[in-house]
Amino acid sequence: MVFGHEIRRLKAEHAELHALSSLLLASCDARQPAQDSQIVAIVQQYCILLARHLKCEDWILYPRIEDYMGLSVRRLAEDILADYGDLSTRLAVYEQRWSGAELTQDWAHFCCDTIALLHHAAARAAQEEKHLFPAAAADYAGHRNGA
Repeated sequence: MVFGHEIRRLKAEHAELHALSSLLLASCDARQPAQDSQIVAIVQQYCILLARHLKCEDWILYPRIEDYMGLSVRRLAEDILADYGDLSTRLAVYEQRWSGAELTQDWAHFCCDTIALLHHAAARAAQEEKHLFPAAAADYAGHRNGA
């Protein structure tokens, strides 16, 4: 398991998601839609990146933690999934509802749904970066060093 590399990649994706999230939040704060094609492109880019990111975490990272990490790290992972494990489902619902030009036709609802999704994703990323990733890295280092 190349754990350090995986964590660095996930953190880089968190940063990319944060940058796209900032653009979307700024658009919603403007209280009027930006150019339709511009906002649609940002939404699509965010959704594609988040979906790919969640597949890596939900299908690879979290199962590896469950299989190979110590109890305290596994409990951290379980807590995060209990609070934010529905993010993939939320994303799928969001994508189905806001897949194109209709997002500028109902701007207020689009912004409400967008803000909720972005905050949920950001909260999960914050928990992973603050608690899970450091604990998992320490646990992995301890196993590699024979602790």
